Parts: sequence; C-alpha cells; structure tokens
Amino acid sequence: MSTLIASGGIASGTEVALCIGLGANIVGAARPVLQAQTLGGVDGIVNLLSSWETTLRQWMFLTGSTDIASLRSAPVLQVSP
Repeated sequence: MSTLIASGGIASGTEVALCIGLGANIVGAARPVLQAQTLGGVDGIVNLLSSWETTLRQWMFLTGSTDIASLRSAPVLQVSP
C-alpha cells in the first residue's frame, strides 16, 4: 500500500479536507502550527488544531462522509476561476 503525504502551504481545515478528498493519507502543516505556538504557546496550537478539526468535521458533514475513509472517496468538484 502506498502512502500519500500532502504538505507545503496547508493553512486551514478546508485545505486539509481537500487534501484528504484528493487521496492524501497524511496532511502535514508546519508553518501555521509554529506561528500558533509563537503567538499563543501550547494553547495557541490547541486552538488552531481545534479550529481545523471543526472545519474538517463541517466538510465531512457537507459531503455526507461519516469518517475519513469516506471523505477520501467523496467526489471533488473542480470549478474554473
């Protein structure tokens, strides 16, 4: 089994959901976490990740996904600018 890791420029829970929807098994985000730590310490990191979790759960609800595996197989709509 292959593992697809998405990282680089991930800055929100919406982007995490999109990466998972596009097939990522793991999503990494260093800069926002380090910024949250600099601004608010451990509480800042907890607040950031909690916000991302809430957003991810919202996208799961909106796509009818009951878990991460079903989000991974949810259809992705691409809209041209």
